[in-house]
Amino acid sequence: MRKREESESKRCAVYARFSTDQQKETSTESQVAVCTNYLNKQADWTLVAAPFCDEGISGTGVGNRPAFLAMLDLAASGGFDVLLINDLTRLSRTVDLPVTIADLQAQGVVVIGVQDNFDSRSEVAVLQASFSAVSSHQSVSGTSKRVHAAHQLMVKSGKHAGGCSYGHKIIHVPHPTERDRFSGLPVIAEKRIEVDVEEAKVVERIFTDFANGLSTTAIAARLNAEGIPSPGAAWERKVRRVNRGWMASTLSSDPERGGGILNNEIYIGKYIWNRRRSVKIRSTGKTVWHDNSPSVWEREDRPHLRIISDDLWNAVKKMQAWRRSSRGDAISKGIADGKAKRRGGADSRYLLGSLLICGSCGSRLIGDGALDYICPAFTCGGCDNDLRVRRDDVHREVFAPLHEYLFSEEAIARQQARARMDLERMRREEQKASTKPVVTKAIQAIDEQVAALRKLSLGPAALNAVLAELKAERAELEAKAGDRAVERYSRAQRLIDRLPETAAKYRKVITQGAKALTDHAAICAGREAIRKLLKDGTIVLKPNAPHTSLVGAVRFAELGDHVLGLTGSQRHVKALVNEKALMNQEKGIMVGVTGFEPATPTSRT
Repeated sequence: MRKREESESKRCAVYARFSTDQQKETSTESQVAVCTNYLNKQADWTLVAAPFCDEGISGTGVGNRPAFLAMLDLAASGGFDVLLINDLTRLSRTVDLPVTIADLQAQGVVVIGVQDNFDSRSEVAVLQASFSAVSSHQSVSGTSKRVHAAHQLMVKSGKHAGGCSYGHKIIHVPHPTERDRFSGLPVIAEKRIEVDVEEAKVVERIFTDFANGLSTTAIAARLNAEGIPSPGAAWERKVRRVNRGWMASTLSSDPERGGGILNNEIYIGKYIWNRRRSVKIRSTGKTVWHDNSPSVWEREDRPHLRIISDDLWNAVKKMQAWRRSSRGDAISKGIADGKAKRRGGADSRYLLGSLLICGSCGSRLIGDGALDYICPAFTCGGCDNDLRVRRDDVHREVFAPLHEYLFSEEAIARQQARARMDLERMRREEQKASTKPVVTKAIQAIDEQVAALRKLSLGPAALNAVLAELKAERAELEAKAGDRAVERYSRAQRLIDRLPETAAKYRKVITQGAKALTDHAAICAGREAIRKLLKDGTIVLKPNAPHTSLVGAVRFAELGDHVLGLTGSQRHVKALVNEKALMNQEKGIMVGVTGFEPATPTSRT
């Protein structure tokens, strides 16, 4: 860490943040203005970078605040001396606030809160930061509980709380008199949901097709082929797939959690609230979901939300049961294991999972089987990326620039030369500083004996004889001490000479370790480390014209762009609609409904 020189002139940075678009009075513009006015009143203080602003992002996370992370990186590199903030809550609203300030102080940065008169150099700074952290934590927790209680009261009174399922639409009921203080528009007094007639037709068709023997993959492919908008087509997301098409998981995921259209009881008029709860991970800012016990679910019958009949619902349940029973043991175990690993919004199990993006549709490439990465949207006809590529090939090509930068012969030679220069500099500095012979405890003991002898009333001959013997012993000890110093530098020199051999062994260990990496925590940590090295945090791969390989570039922040060309093999999706199912549809027969008999077994994809 570079130590900053103390001077009157200060290099300053400004950080601002607000959580929602309703916080107009504390928007980033006003926060920056407050900090800039404070800075202008100080002599010889200068702003060294554009203000770091996170807009619409909660202060309860860190990893989801790009401007905050950029500010920390600049602080770590010694880029500024003073951080100006509107108040401590803008920096963090968790109990980790004192730790964040302490880390900045360790890097020589003074933190100043303009509105709350905070100064990290103050004797009461730690107390003030701790009080702010606890107060903010209690405020956030209290707000969360109040919102939950308000939603629960809304549900019990027959109103709607939460999002809206496909096949329904939200109706906003304005307040007759109250107005929003910012926009001037009427305040929304109530949200109601009702059936969307056009989307309801699609929902009924999905249930009917599945009951008649079509797989969820086949249904999704047909909906995509007909250009029917998917549930997420109109969602306003910051990051989303380009094609916005239907996926098999949209139709059915986890029956126990009511995941997917085919498992959502709202289509038979049963409204369920509080099925899950969310928790934010501070380090990443990501929200993960955990299942609540059914005992705390709020269930209500709302017949006006029904779209399908009980007969059709039961037919789908019978078909799902038959499909589960007809699976092999290996497939059933794989589905169960995957469900357990993904539950709660868990991160990918693969080292580059969530970093690889399909350039054709914007989906994240996923692991397929034990060896490959694929685009999941192709299976349902939502993307033309039909290639599968080996995970080992992708990892090798992505890590190659890093290996080259760290372990190439040229890089090792540069590191050797730098280490030799540092070693020689240390040797010269030690020799320059050693104006006296090396004094060890043994030599010091001899010096003390000499001083004691000189105080005794010994004759000159006896005294000189004893002193001569002690002087010879001292000279021998000095020689041994010097030899040890020489041996220490010789040992360091030998280690530097062996650097190429050591680096080669380490490179082999790293390469084998990436292949054999199985610990989930280590995979997640490695993936986040890689993400920080990338300019945009992702790697975009797209099929070339003949669809023989995926091409793209790894854009490293410091190493530049490196072109990738990954040979792939084409995937061949089986016929998604079997003749038996088509025949049943044409005849208007609903297999599994009439007589409540299970569907006739057919081949499935």
